[in-house]
Amino acid sequence: MKLLVVINFMVLAYTVNGKVKIDRIEQCDDHTNYKIKFSSHLKEEGGVQLVGGILKTDMEVGDNVENDVDVYSLENGEYKFLVNVKETWCNVLHNYLGDFGYDMQKSAGISPGTCPLPPGEYSIKDHPLDFSKFKYRDVPKGTLKIKSSMIDLKTKEKVGCTEIEFTISAE
Repeated sequence: MKLLVVINFMVLAYTVNGKVKIDRIEQCDDHTNYKIKFSSHLKEEGGVQLVGGILKTDMEVGDNVENDVDVYSLENGEYKFLVNVKETWCNVLHNYLGDFGYDMQKSAGISPGTCPLPPGEYSIKDHPLDFSKFKYRDVPKGTLKIKSSMIDLKTKEKVGCTEIEFTISAE
């Protein structure tokens, strides 16, 4: 996967007082040429979900980029809006993801805790998703969707976007 997915898992970091299964993670607006782009894939081995993918960023990403996150809950077959959260990339890494994010950075060849992230291409292969390491753990059980728009705080330009669907069930 890559650091973008790392960061967006940071956003997903609103979770984990139960078993988490990522159902889908992808770039929004697939054909848009964002400054922050990624591709990813998920698989399961031995009951553990693994993620792989690539993050390519044409810009430094840190406190200059805000994650504008909408969280939805699946109710009666429809996603209903729950909350909007706005946090900078670095705040998400340090205050929400914690060790979960740092482990993903390490898998991508990035020193854990690094923020801002320099421009470049980062890849992760078969990284186990251990949600017990999320720093922030207060998320409702059920099927949720997160749409994270990454906004350049200086220009107000949308520089990236990801959508993640996941299910949290009792352990």
